[in-house]
Amino acid sequence: MRLLARDSGGEFSLTKDLVDLPAYAILSHTWGGDDEEVTYSDMIDGSGKFKTGHRKIRFCGEQAARDGLQYFWVDTCCIKKSDAVELQRSINSMFRWYKNAAKCYVYLSDISTPDDTIKSDSTLDFESAFRTAKWFTRGWTLQELLAPSSVEFFSADYKRLGDKVSLERLIHERTRIPVKALQQYDPTHFIFDECVSWVAERETKYEEDLAYSLLGIFGIFLPLIYGEGRENAFRRLREEVGKSPQSHEFDKLSKAGVKNQPKFTVPFVRDPKFVGREDVMQEITNRLEKQHRIALCGIGGIGKSQIAIEYCYTWQCRHPDSHVFWIHASTFDKFEQAYRDIAKELSVPGTENPRNDSLILVREWLSKPENGSWLLVLDNADDLDLFYELDPSATKPGSPLISHFLPRTVKGSMIITTRDTRVGHRLIDREEVVIVPPLAPLDAEQLLRFKIPRWESVNIEGNQDLVELLGFIPLAITQAAAFIQENSITVKTYFDRLKESDLDLQYYLEEDLPDPRRYPDSENSVIRTWKLSFDQIAQQRPRAADLLSIMVLLDRQAIPRKLLKQVDERNIEFDKAIGTLQAYSLIKTEKGGASFEVHRLVQLSTQRWLTLQNRETEWQEKALELMVGKFPSGDYETWDECESLFLHAKCVTKLHFIHTALLLQRAELLENIARYDESQGRFEAAYLQCKDILQTRESKLGKTHPHTLITMSNLAGVLWRQGKYAEAETMNRQTLKLSEEVLGKTHPSTIITMGNLAVEIERQGKYTEAETMNRQTLKLSEEVLGKTHPETLRIMGNLAVELERQGEYTKAETINRQALELKEEVLGKTHPDTLLSFYCLAYLLQSKKEYEEASILYQRACTGFESSLGSEHPTTIACVGNYTAMLDNIGEVN
Repeated sequence: MRLLARDSGGEFSLTKDLVDLPAYAILSHTWGGDDEEVTYSDMIDGSGKFKTGHRKIRFCGEQAARDGLQYFWVDTCCIKKSDAVELQRSINSMFRWYKNAAKCYVYLSDISTPDDTIKSDSTLDFESAFRTAKWFTRGWTLQELLAPSSVEFFSADYKRLGDKVSLERLIHERTRIPVKALQQYDPTHFIFDECVSWVAERETKYEEDLAYSLLGIFGIFLPLIYGEGRENAFRRLREEVGKSPQSHEFDKLSKAGVKNQPKFTVPFVRDPKFVGREDVMQEITNRLEKQHRIALCGIGGIGKSQIAIEYCYTWQCRHPDSHVFWIHASTFDKFEQAYRDIAKELSVPGTENPRNDSLILVREWLSKPENGSWLLVLDNADDLDLFYELDPSATKPGSPLISHFLPRTVKGSMIITTRDTRVGHRLIDREEVVIVPPLAPLDAEQLLRFKIPRWESVNIEGNQDLVELLGFIPLAITQAAAFIQENSITVKTYFDRLKESDLDLQYYLEEDLPDPRRYPDSENSVIRTWKLSFDQIAQQRPRAADLLSIMVLLDRQAIPRKLLKQVDERNIEFDKAIGTLQAYSLIKTEKGGASFEVHRLVQLSTQRWLTLQNRETEWQEKALELMVGKFPSGDYETWDECESLFLHAKCVTKLHFIHTALLLQRAELLENIARYDESQGRFEAAYLQCKDILQTRESKLGKTHPHTLITMSNLAGVLWRQGKYAEAETMNRQTLKLSEEVLGKTHPSTIITMGNLAVEIERQGKYTEAETMNRQTLKLSEEVLGKTHPETLRIMGNLAVELERQGEYTKAETINRQALELKEEVLGKTHPDTLLSFYCLAYLLQSKKEYEEASILYQRACTGFESSLGSEHPTTIACVGNYTAMLDNIGEVN
């Protein structure tokens, strides 16, 4: 064996081929390019110092010196590979050389620690990086891991990361090599096929080397025949193992031990970039200590199966003698096939006879405590009908139910993953299920980074915004990362495109990109994943699908129960439908079930589902019909109801309608919304809505239609509210002229228009004309509507203001007090119109310098306005401002 020696000056030189070996260190690493590595000839002629690979040779020598070792060995330059005899001897001796080394240093060239943030294997960033190290993918590094008693790991910048003992858990989880093999490898304790499985996912430069790298693992020697191919190399390896002195130990293990060898049937490799979920993982452990079945529930794509996969590998590490089984339970056929595979793996007696029921035999085998402990994952258990007979009339006679074949034993643990909490509750005997939430924001951001290769060099501006837009849902984030990688765009570019419109977001969410940790036949896009749930709900409980179809066209938050429940619908039927949507995690309840919330991505996905079914127009029409019937007039008495439905009504008005009848219905809804907006001081919004309504009604009904005239009057009123008195007057004069011609002078709409016009004239200082018109309007209103009609009382109040403007305080006060008294009686003391009379009378008394009573009235008006309109309403602000000015004027401001 030829070694490298480090002299006192820190220089390295090769020794002769030694027989009596001194204590030495040995390097384990991954090879770079052929032109990068320092070879034997490079060391001889001194040219190796100028190659990239010299860094790790220097590292090994310096680390050995720190450990008190003068000698060390590096395969690139200590073996003269041009000598075929020496190369063959070296490969056959390699396991022994690593085993006899005093220290083995693993140099991980693809792990850097630029700061002190990575200090131990408990750090999430470190764990992920460590699992993805290239070193774990190379064939020759297997023996370099198992042979030495001391293995230490170092980063590319020479920082010690830990050793084989401190990193045992991570190494086991990454390689699936049993812990006892990592602690002290003995070839007689492991069967041939198991040892071969340890290199199944590893690679070598030459295909034959994958077999040759196992020579030391089995303690045998073979001549190297490059060119024989991998298959022949493994055949020779197996034959030689069969001839070896310890072959009888392998035979005993194969015959007796295989049956007892723990089985692991998880069909997915472990995700080295699994992030977060510590709380859920701990919750699973806590639950399984108390009960034998637990259920992970949540919306599709939330990460239930990924958590289960990670937990299986964690379980295997903690319970190396326990079986781990994975069953795909989305259909009975897949469940049955999984049981047959288990029967074959376990060699369950009787299952080879086709007359026997394999499902029952496997259930009975798993239920026997003497057969050992196991963890079983029942994945995608989403269809309640597969497990329980809900409707005997709808079930085929003799149809088997999966629940009949699930084992029970004190030594068995079961994890069920399901989108339907009803399945979860029933399968775990009504115990509490584990609801899987979206990822924590920081974990979601980290998942995005980990899923984009070389993310450190990628412009990741906008990643926080992106994961938030995607609702912190793992599947959505994983698909986004795949799209970003596949199309070579930045995170910010992807985010900006999603933000352009909901339709764009729907299309991006429908992208279906491969995911190695999902079933080959499963849908990988968010929308198509959830479509499975939507279809299942539509089949099992159509009313639930109907409710969801309506809800996703409304604002997604605070959807009132009373809006959705039909008048003649029984509570139990409604509750079952809502319960189904909750069971699938598509909605959440608020305020004790009084209202509901839909996740944003669920909303968009369901809208897309309706489009794919060609039912989008149908449900938009139903949503419009619902809101037209439910949204009130916008009058004071309906304000609370208006507020609870306001955002939902606004959403419906933004839907696209074509037919005239629907456009007119939309205008009707928009009219009530505008009236409510105006009452709340949102004048600009009301103005735009009135313009929208007017355009619709003029084009569909004509300019002289009563509804068009009402809209014109409403628009003029909003213009007046905005202080655009001249525009308001012009429009109202046009409206009044048409109303008198079409409806007549005594029509209520004509009277209201006259009253509004009088106010607009008064605001422009035309007091005499305004008074004359108001008296005419008041007379007509009293005759047509009655003396106590709210419109008549409003006109009385306006007349009082006009008289006050002309300095006729006594007349104005008399009319104002009459109007106030009638309003209190008819409308109530807290009605905004009543409060307006308090305000106007206070202002009048202020003008008369009757400050004491004015102050009392101001206080009532201000308090009332703040309560009914809010402190930010223009009327409240004006009232408080005038009261404050009065107090300031008389020196009583507090």
